[in-house]
Amino acid sequence: MRCGFNVINRVIHLSTERGLCRRDLSKMDFSRLSLDMWKAYVSTSKEKFPNASIVHDRFHLAKYQILTFILSK
Repeated sequence: MRCGFNVINRVIHLSTERGLCRRDLSKMDFSRLSLDMWKAYVSTSKEKFPNASIVHDRFHLAKYQILTFILSK
C-alpha cells in the first residue's frame, strides 16, 4: 500500500487528537510543550493548546543541524 505523507500526517493528527480527548487535561498547565518536530504533532498541539510554546528536544535539533551541514558541503 502506498500513501503520501499527507495521509500519514492526517492519521497521526487524528490519533493524537483522540488520545488527548481521552484524558482530563483541565487541571494541567500547558505553557510549554516538548514534542517531536513532526507536522502532525505540531499541528495538533497548536489546535489543542494555542497559548503553549512549543519546544523541540535537543536530539532532533542536533540531528537536523548535522544533516543540514552535511548536505551543504
